[in-house]
Amino acid sequence: MRLAYGSLQAFIAHYQLLQSQQNLTGEEKEHLASMNQVLNSMDASEREALFSPSPENNRHRERAERKLGRLLLGKSILSA
Repeated sequence: MRLAYGSLQAFIAHYQLLQSQQNLTGEEKEHLASMNQVLNSMDASEREALFSPSPENNRHRERAERKLGRLLLGKSILSA
């Protein structure tokens, strides 16, 4: 099992989908754990900016997206 996404938005959408599910399969649980591992390397305020977007924090969200993109590229989870 290897995570691979073509865009940051795809990663975020898949993460939100898995977070919202009640009964995950074993593979989905592994995916979610891997995603959480990457996200937990970010500050809590950065994670909040990613998943609680508002016009007031657009700049903070953009910085958090750039950081997450770099993390995902570094782990070869996001294609360049």
